[in-house]
Amino acid sequence: MTPQQIASGYDRGIVWSRWSATVVDVVALVALLGLFWFPRASEQDARADLFFALVGGYYVLLEGLLGATLGKLLVGLRIVDSAGHRPGVHRIFIRTLLRLIEVNPVAAGGLPAGLFVLYTKDRQRLGDILAGTYVLRVRDLAKLDGSKGKER
Repeated sequence: MTPQQIASGYDRGIVWSRWSATVVDVVALVALLGLFWFPRASEQDARADLFFALVGGYYVLLEGLLGATLGKLLVGLRIVDSAGHRPGVHRIFIRTLLRLIEVNPVAAGGLPAGLFVLYTKDRQRLGDILAGTYVLRVRDLAKLDGSKGKER
């Protein structure tokens, strides 16, 4: 099977799995940010830069190199490309850029992303569509074509 075939077979429950992973990621990011957040007003610009570097690095490095963030690891999800492999940093960079629009607390939180996953045939948010990625349950990775012997 291809990632597209697996993803298109998911019911609406995948939205809750992805949302749960996002909640874990937000908690992890807030905790990480708390380690570096200094109370001095003179460092406000540096804190904003740190915030964007931390968020970008968290998603781009973890998802790009491991195929999952802490939240996805705990919930049992992995990101793969259309061939079923780890997506790589370049694809995840695209996903992360779109996350700024889709999962923006000022613009209805994760509602746009959730609606895309809910109503697209392959259960993808806009970032997945543009990056050519799929979020699959770990238990389904064995169903991928040629999965024997390949590291995912």
